[in-house]
Amino acid sequence: MVDVLRKQGLWFKKTINQQQLEELYNQGERDFRGCKFMGVELGSFLADIDITHSDLRFVKDLRDVLMNANLMKLNLEGVNLEKANLSRVVLANTNLKKALLVGADLKGASLTGVKLQGANLSFARFTEVELSKSKLQRANLNHTFLQGANLYKVNLHGANLAHADLQQANLSFANLTDTNLTWANLQKCNLSNAKLHRTNLTNIDLHSAYWNNIKFHKVNGQGARFSNHLELEVSKNMGNVERDS
Repeated sequence: MVDVLRKQGLWFKKTINQQQLEELYNQGERDFRGCKFMGVELGSFLADIDITHSDLRFVKDLRDVLMNANLMKLNLEGVNLEKANLSRVVLANTNLKKALLVGADLKGASLTGVKLQGANLSFARFTEVELSKSKLQRANLNHTFLQGANLYKVNLHGANLAHADLQQANLSFANLTDTNLTWANLQKCNLSNAKLHRTNLTNIDLHSAYWNNIKFHKVNGQGARFSNHLELEVSKNMGNVERDS
């Protein structure tokens, strides 16, 4: 059945229930890429099957499954976890490239070193999440909630953080090259030693942000506001900046 589905180009649309999963698995099938799992108890199969680009939204007890899995060896590239409750799960070093996490709740989760390149995280909740040294190049974090998140040494090259809430987040030593921070909330955000090359800072308020030893070049600061005591060399690197008196 699996070979027929692949030949017909239907593999990435196949819905799998518990009985089908067990039957296919017992027949030796391990490739479930792109499948939509409906009401499946996936835990005992996770370590042994390929579920990249699959839809996991309707897996039974998904949060508990991920909490108990050995995710350091699990490939979750391209999976659909839209609006999933993943609060406080441990996803350290997991491959979640191009994953769909729109509106997901990851409050308090541990995502150290996670690979999220090209993932869609818009409107997701990353409040107080541990994201240090994670890879988020070209990720979509539009309107994402990142209050108090630890983004130390995160790579956000080319990421979209427009309207993101980064209040009190730690972005020290982060790579923000070509990052879009338009209208982002950076109140009391730590940007010390961060790299901002060609970063879009349009209409953000930097008044209470920490900017010690920041590395920036050719940023777009139209409509941005910051206080004089930050002592940034804006004249050569930033235009159209409004200073507080």
